[in-house]
Amino acid sequence: MNTGSIIGAIMKLNLLFSREISDDLREFVIKTLKRFFKKVEIQIVDFSINLDLFYNKLRRQVDLDKLISSLAAKSDNLFLMIISKDAYVPGLNFVFGVAIPYRGAIISTYRLKMTTDKNLFLMRLSKTIKHEMGHVFGLMHCKNYCVMRFANSLYELDKKSSEFCRRCYKKLEKIGVL
Repeated sequence: MNTGSIIGAIMKLNLLFSREISDDLREFVIKTLKRFFKKVEIQIVDFSINLDLFYNKLRRQVDLDKLISSLAAKSDNLFLMIISKDAYVPGLNFVFGVAIPYRGAIISTYRLKMTTDKNLFLMRLSKTIKHEMGHVFGLMHCKNYCVMRFANSLYELDKKSSEFCRRCYKKLEKIGVL
């Protein structure tokens, strides 16, 4: 799928949750997606995947590169998966999430919960959902005060905007997901 094939099309997003994600958190993710990506049709998919197959015992983390590649190979629609285990990609100590443009994204809630109350956790999760879905819809990291700014720590995540900058917003508007 490329930019040209998604403009004007009804976009379907398969939403997947690992087993341990609570019902309350599932509802929050759904509401966040519906609030910001109004023109995306969300389908909750009951899809069991054994995260142990992607777990690195030495690091005690899930390898999101391997997991997202596996999901991308099995899904015809765009997808977003939410997991609660700590995660990494090769070359980084940890990640909040990872995305493949025009395919899908995975978000780990593990580090988003660290040293926080529930409201801050939900703000972090909302920013991460918007950021990773921005990548799914073709956005790159942004230097502006924008939710698409790269965050390599909770401090950076907390300090960045919770909104798309004007430039990123216009790109998403053009492809018809807002």
